Amino acid sequence: MITLVIVIIAVSVMVLFSVQNAAPVVVSFLSWKFGASLAVIIVLSVLIGILIGGTTASFFRLKRSIKNKKAMSRGTMENKQHP
Repeated sequence: MITLVIVIIAVSVMVLFSVQNAAPVVVSFLSWKFGASLAVIIVLSVLIGILIGGTTASFFRLKRSIKNKKAMSRGTMENKQHP
């Protein structure tokens, strides 16, 4: 239930933000140019940031999980060797 409330609040803030920042802007990057409302540009930037951050966090979580599994397997191997 709390997740639903948080999602409703986030969507409401996003809608208010979009309505207040509807001015068109042009974004230039290298030879690429893209025109859209300021709200769309910022929302796309946030989504790309979430994607990059989530991917990076998942990578480090996976790396730590593999390290922990190796440490646990070494620990069980040592326990079997030393009765």
